[in-house]
Amino acid sequence: MDLDDILALAASHKPTVFERASASRNTRWVQQQYARAKADGRDLVGDVDPRDPLNGDTGEIPRITRAAQLAKLGTVRWDAATNEVTWSDEMSLIFGRAPGVVRPCIETLYRLVHPDDARRVREATGTAWVRRTATELTCRVVQPGGITRWVHCYIEVLTGADGEPAGLIGTTQDVTELELARQERERRARRRAIVEQASDGLGPGDGPRDRTAFSDEIDRARRAGSGVLLVIATEPQGGTDPDRLCALVATFVMKLARRNDICGLLGPGEFGVLMPGIGLRPATSLAQTIVEKLRAQLFVAGPHGLRLGAWGGLVRFEAHDESSSIDLLIDAESAWRHAKETGAVLKALPRPAPADERQEAWRTRVRAAVAGNGFTLYTQPILDLRLNQITRQEILLRTLNDAGNPVPPRRCSTSPSTSTRRCRSTCG
Repeated sequence: MDLDDILALAASHKPTVFERASASRNTRWVQQQYARAKADGRDLVGDVDPRDPLNGDTGEIPRITRAAQLAKLGTVRWDAATNEVTWSDEMSLIFGRAPGVVRPCIETLYRLVHPDDARRVREATGTAWVRRTATELTCRVVQPGGITRWVHCYIEVLTGADGEPAGLIGTTQDVTELELARQERERRARRRAIVEQASDGLGPGDGPRDRTAFSDEIDRARRAGSGVLLVIATEPQGGTDPDRLCALVATFVMKLARRNDICGLLGPGEFGVLMPGIGLRPATSLAQTIVEKLRAQLFVAGPHGLRLGAWGGLVRFEAHDESSSIDLLIDAESAWRHAKETGAVLKALPRPAPADERQEAWRTRVRAAVAGNGFTLYTQPILDLRLNQITRQEILLRTLNDAGNPVPPRRCSTSPSTSTRRCRSTCG
């Protein structure tokens, strides 16, 4: 067969109803994206390269294929008459497989979907088929190595010449970056809701601060005079509704603190109380009361009541003390940890620990973590501001606390960026 025979064969090929529907769907999607970009006034960069064989006088189908590749857009087709499943090369790439490696079939398709989403995908396709209406959903697919990707699917019913359903076609786009960004926004919104919920009924500025704002309050208190910092740790930190439990505990602590004290949410199950202008003895008495009442209180954050274990650590500071807010937080956290290890309710430090002792205490914890495999890999996305997309993931090595949660580096060093850089790598 020579080139003329191949061209003649291509000219005689009549696209099937599935191929026409796929091409039309991809064309509409590209046109919609183009129209939105124009309406938003965005600069459009043409995919034009003199060396690119897809430009010039190339036909419509190669252009659509190229657009689908750039948009991470794949298609899956099911023929009801033959029960045959086919998918595009782009769909294979979304599944993390090279085109042509996996033989498409219904069983394989559902096996590539995340187990927790497979039932929902089956129900969506079944509903679309029975009702003869288009439907869409977002689900996860599992690539080789256990990598999870989020995809958005638009499922349509194809009808034959007699008007009866002839099959299904699903257009799928990889939306992993968008989904992760949405989840992060929701996480931040829940965090804000916790603070707002714990602040109900309080005056402006009286609600619990986050760790950064609480550190700023400590620095202001140090410049103004002396005082005591109390850090309280509670367990368990989860339950059926950990966010609700956190809000309840924060509210409870604020009601027990003095009117002028400043409270903060320092982390999972960890709360701070800044007590300006107070001596160590009355502060210790107040801390003892707070911790004991926390232990006695029954918190309802789900179907069952929950009693907490609680420990406190205090450290007294003087005006213009050389220790920073981070140093004081580390000392107070080390104090409650010592109280827990020794079976005490709390431990009070009359002054901040010397820098070398503080550093040695954390070295001891790191050595214990190494011996007990108490580390985990912790990833955070890197946003490319030019593209407004997450282009890389930063991998950090973090120690684990007693509850198995990663410990932020700011709790381990007065120079967290330095300690983090030593165990950091970046991957594409």
